[in-house]
Amino acid sequence: MPVETANAISEGIQNKKSATDIGVDILKRQAMNLGFDVGTEATGKLLTLGAKKIAPAIEKARAGKALDKADIGLINDTAKQVSDGSITSKVKKVIADLSRFKDTDLSDFNTARKSYIEYAQKNFPKSVVNAETNMHIDIPRQGLEKLLSGKISTEKYASAFHVPELIENAKKVGEAPYLKSKENIFKYDYFDSPIAINEKEYMAHIRVRETNMGNKYYGHTLSGVIDDIKIEPSARSYVDESTLHPVNALGSNNSISQTNKNINREIPIETANAISENVQNNSGSWKDRSYTQNEKTYVQSEDGLRMYEVPKQNEINYHVEKDGTVSLNEDVISHLDQRDYRDFIKTYAEKNLITKIDPRTGEMIDAKPIIINSTGDDIIITQTGINEVMKKMRGAGLKSRDNVASMLLLNKIIQQANMNHSELNRKGRINPHTYYDSRFAIDGRQYHVKLDIKNVPAGDRYYYHSLENIEIGSSNGSNGLNP
Repeated sequence: MPVETANAISEGIQNKKSATDIGVDILKRQAMNLGFDVGTEATGKLLTLGAKKIAPAIEKARAGKALDKADIGLINDTAKQVSDGSITSKVKKVIADLSRFKDTDLSDFNTARKSYIEYAQKNFPKSVVNAETNMHIDIPRQGLEKLLSGKISTEKYASAFHVPELIENAKKVGEAPYLKSKENIFKYDYFDSPIAINEKEYMAHIRVRETNMGNKYYGHTLSGVIDDIKIEPSARSYVDESTLHPVNALGSNNSISQTNKNINREIPIETANAISENVQNNSGSWKDRSYTQNEKTYVQSEDGLRMYEVPKQNEINYHVEKDGTVSLNEDVISHLDQRDYRDFIKTYAEKNLITKIDPRTGEMIDAKPIIINSTGDDIIITQTGINEVMKKMRGAGLKSRDNVASMLLLNKIIQQANMNHSELNRKGRINPHTYYDSRFAIDGRQYHVKLDIKNVPAGDRYYYHSLENIEIGSSNGSNGLNP
């Protein structure tokens, strides 16, 4: 390390200067040695740009760590760029190569995802150096799967084939501490990287995890493209707040209230690997793809590309209003791919709602009875009822998502219900049914819930339910119910 550099770092630390100020001192001394006039206003701007570029190396020195050859090389190269005026704050723009895929590839998302992962494995480097910060950023499969976990538009799919270039050209725009309890993750860094797709300008908002195993790319979104991938807004220091990463948008401009807690649980890669090894068959039933580890339950998607932690009901924040409305206070559903709704809810129901019935004796196993407050009726939820309602839930709209969300508090909704009417045996029906009304709310949206309870000799059992204006049964019947 040049003596001037070592002295500037030592003096800066003693005087409690910032990394940028120390960087300016270092570059100023080296530029003077190269015969460069450092007294002009234009030079001052170049020095500041250079100082930001070498800031990671200075932070390393301030932390008491030795600078390696790469750090020294970065400082020396930056000093020369300041001296010859070649350093610039302009970010290179990626031009998307649309020949890397066909529009028809997106007609089948499963195929599109698999094709992309295969392409990345063959063509992407394991690590890329960000030109501005000199950060070495790995491109793990988990990061690519995070990218693909959101809504896949043509534009986003096109940008996915340029992850290495986007990382290399990106400009750091902020950082945020990691607030969850994972010791191996320190913080998130946020970068912006421009890209042109079909002659239209976009900004890729990139998230990088700093971990004890290095810096890891962890997905990106595109400005102006609605997405449901979770990229939290960063602590941006010099970027227009209107470009904040989109959060919780799912097929509309509506977003989950910022007052709501979000319990989208990210799966640690070591847990994901363990689950993948323990699931019996990726293409089998949801039971084959669910797994419990350390009292936490996970379910893997049928295509093997996504994995979710399934919460316990007592971990979900809800309240019951005076009129009996059951209100869900947190976002539990929006991170799910709509194709995984059924598997997620079936796994959740088995864990939290279902009373199992011994097929040989008809006796209840692990009974979870529900007492309706208004009538004192005793109801149970069985796997049959869950299967009936889930196979009729379709669509990716907001109301469909809310219907799925209502399943999380189904027992509470039943508990607050009021009886509407009963119907005796009909043609084709062995047992009578009783219908109840209840209320459900999520993020300010109010719903009238219509419940269908099947009255069998062994006891009353949940059959299915619908939300007002959402038909989940057949078209026969005023509310999607087909008695």
